[in-house]
Amino acid sequence: MNTSSRQGGFFLIGGKSKTCDAVFLELAGGTDANIVIIPHASGIPAEAAGAVVESLGTLGARNVTVLTPPRRFIALVAGMLWKLGARRLSRLISDTSIPVGTNAVYISGGDQERLVDKLGPGGLAALQAFNAAGGLIAGTSAGAACMGNHMITGGMKDGVIRVKSLTTGKGLGLLKRISFDTHMKRNRYNRPIVALATLDIDAAFGLDEDTGVHIKDGVAVVYGVGNVWFYRRGVDFKVEFSAGTAHGVDVDVRTAGGVFTV
Repeated sequence: MNTSSRQGGFFLIGGKSKTCDAVFLELAGGTDANIVIIPHASGIPAEAAGAVVESLGTLGARNVTVLTPPRRFIALVAGMLWKLGARRLSRLISDTSIPVGTNAVYISGGDQERLVDKLGPGGLAALQAFNAAGGLIAGTSAGAACMGNHMITGGMKDGVIRVKSLTTGKGLGLLKRISFDTHMKRNRYNRPIVALATLDIDAAFGLDEDTGVHIKDGVAVVYGVGNVWFYRRGVDFKVEFSAGTAHGVDVDVRTAGGVFTV
């Protein structure tokens, strides 16, 4: 596989990517594409990045660069500098700049709150500018869960709807009014419903492992081996937290080749 074309947009994966790594490389532009790995979500970023580099290398990728996440203190200083208007210095000390000529960014998994913290406003601005210029942003697990204004961070391990059962946080806001959940077979099917009931969002995606959606220009195409769930509020949408029930949820489930309008 060697192509000079690239698709842009977002390619979001539900975790444990295998077949989806090949899809990512094709969307990025092929084996000659310039790819940047962002492993900031992981507590062991070198190992996390190494796994992605190895996977893409096996597929033939020739040009893969890894951004080193800043230490927490450096990330805090970078955030302060950004707020004070010293944006170039902020990016410099936190190494959040995306090199010129990059075709695609791949954000690996871990803890999405750590990812948002380490990227900081400078990293977010760099991703926004990169995507606006036609670059592809991919994320797996935490790297997908962080994409909306609001992100699901945990809770509901038993799958039961209860008051304050879902924990959420501020996401990157790259896909603003959509929430994403991953690893759906971990009994997470109700989490997007609670997100719709409690967050200021229009829709939510649930992604199986090694299953992803490529989102561009309002169209989401499914790839991989599992299911993708797309949740929206119906006309009579209502969640009864005291009873643990939900009504009026519009859920569309698709497999590879399926298409959603977002």
